[in-house]
Amino acid sequence: MKKAIRIFLFAAVTLLVITAFVSCKSEKTPENSASTANIQTEAEYDFFENESVEILFKDGKFVIKGSFDNSGSQSDEFVVNYTIVKNGTSNKPIEMSKAFAMQDGTNSFELSCGVVSKDQTVKVSVSDKNGEVICEQVEKNIKSLRLLSVGNSFSVDAQQWLYGIAKDMGYDNIILGNLYMGGCSLYGHYNSYSNNAEGYIYYKNTTGTWEETHDVSMLHGLTDESWDYITLQQASGSSGVSDTYKSHLPLLVQFVKENAKNGAVEILWHMTWAYSSDSTHQDFVKYDNDQMKMYESIVNAVEENVVDSSDISFILPSGTAIQNARATELGDTLCRDGFHLELGYGRYLAGLTWIHKITGQPIDDVTYIPDGLFDEETLEILKKCAKDAVNNPFEVTI
Repeated sequence: MKKAIRIFLFAAVTLLVITAFVSCKSEKTPENSASTANIQTEAEYDFFENESVEILFKDGKFVIKGSFDNSGSQSDEFVVNYTIVKNGTSNKPIEMSKAFAMQDGTNSFELSCGVVSKDQTVKVSVSDKNGEVICEQVEKNIKSLRLLSVGNSFSVDAQQWLYGIAKDMGYDNIILGNLYMGGCSLYGHYNSYSNNAEGYIYYKNTTGTWEETHDVSMLHGLTDESWDYITLQQASGSSGVSDTYKSHLPLLVQFVKENAKNGAVEILWHMTWAYSSDSTHQDFVKYDNDQMKMYESIVNAVEENVVDSSDISFILPSGTAIQNARATELGDTLCRDGFHLELGYGRYLAGLTWIHKITGQPIDDVTYIPDGLFDEETLEILKKCAKDAVNNPFEVTI
């Protein structure tokens, strides 16, 4: 009897222990599950603990790139939200978004988002698929310069150091192009596009180094990029002969506007410089071998044929900047052979004048000097000559 009682008691205690264990486990399971869910939620919505979101440039487009610690996250679907504000305009901000999915084993993303046009601000944030913000807004002011010249050796001179100057001024996306045909006039350019001639050397610079492609047409250059600015000019010898502008400038402008990829492209006029006083150029006789007479003739031709054109946005007064510099201690040394610009400060002054006029940005803090070709004192002289030319494009003020 006692043995039976002991067996019964042992079985009862065992049953109580098992029941208590099961009850305890069932009570703790929801708590543990909730805790796990909370950890996963934190991982999902706070995984940018070590975030790095950048706005970069590739092939003329801005790229949003990010990396983060995604360990423990249960979500792999996210959205980049970005707003584009075009600086200096009253245009309504452009708001866009782009979804992306994380791949297994990765902790980064890279999205190509859009073409950069002139100066604009891009604001970026990242959210999950439910709209929960997981990375606060990152903002970057983008400064872009996309410029093509339809010209000759004088446009080569003006653009030579332009990339380095723009970079020094904080421009991120710089694309420069130059359709070069030696000594080409407005008539020459007109004849070239009329016959779809492939007679240009196409110089292009997107990295600080000029590359060249031979035997291309004007149309090739016009459609290669979505240019913001396209410059035109007259051949140097005819630049002060007003009648040489009248027939072919309007036709050239029309062709450029009809074929440029960017419907909002601005056409600019490059007002070139007079020859050195001792120049032996064959066309100098048109101006009685007189430098000031040539300069004044160029100014008059531009005022008569270009200034009032509704199709040309503004003048790039390289000629006045050069003439200003000739009145400084630099003297009549701005040309290397009587007509092409001196390789260092001569070319630099034309480029500095261009970017100051095109962007409207101050140039006082520019420090870039290419290859040590001149000193800081000369740089300050060039800045003054460029600023004076932009402020007074048709008058020597030094």
